[in-house]
Amino acid sequence: KRQVKDPSQDYSNEFRNEILDEKFRNEPVKTWLKMLFPHFDLFSLTTAYALILIVIFVIELLIWMSSRWVCITYHMGANYTPAIHRWQIHRLVFPTFLHNDLPHLLWNVFVLFAVGMNAEHYLGTVGYGVLIAASGLLGNIFTAGLRANLCQQSVGASTVIMGIIGFELLWFLYNWHKMGLSKWLYFIYFGTIFLTTVMGTWAHGHLVEFWGHLGGFIAGICIT
Repeated sequence: KRQVKDPSQDYSNEFRNEILDEKFRNEPVKTWLKMLFPHFDLFSLTTAYALILIVIFVIELLIWMSSRWVCITYHMGANYTPAIHRWQIHRLVFPTFLHNDLPHLLWNVFVLFAVGMNAEHYLGTVGYGVLIAASGLLGNIFTAGLRANLCQQSVGASTVIMGIIGFELLWFLYNWHKMGLSKWLYFIYFGTIFLTTVMGTWAHGHLVEFWGHLGGFIAGICIT
């Protein structure tokens, strides 16, 4: 009888007690990273994207010394519907690299590492690149066309993250019957991140773009 390999076998092995004890002694930092960010890889597209987000935010801070923040994000390509109507199409892409403040950036980078590494591991670099590009684009299209206040600016990588979460959800449901006990680790870990992100969308109202999140999530499901 052919055995179906547990798709999360390499992940669940990280949580076997006899392996964890030795790993914590020999490589404590790397082991914590593996636990917090499944399939952590320093040389990955996820890491590169996160570094770009940080560098761009530093540039925003440097410019902020001589200008208002809303002006900075506008000139750097924030999603702004009237400008998009004037064929400034770059505003459907650039917002995924900009952030409003440090907590906004830190949360998005954390969630990006938490769910992005796993998605990149199973999709490969090319497939993962297509996923984040499509999620960011569709999320910003939804934001520009459907938000209530068309004169409001919006920025953030959350459209991309919601696309990745859409992939994670379908991947999890598809492989549920093949997974061992590690499925409960996936359920708790990714479920917590998903609920926190969704609750943040409703709780902050206009500060977090609901339509952008929805568009990114739909793109993630469709691409998957």
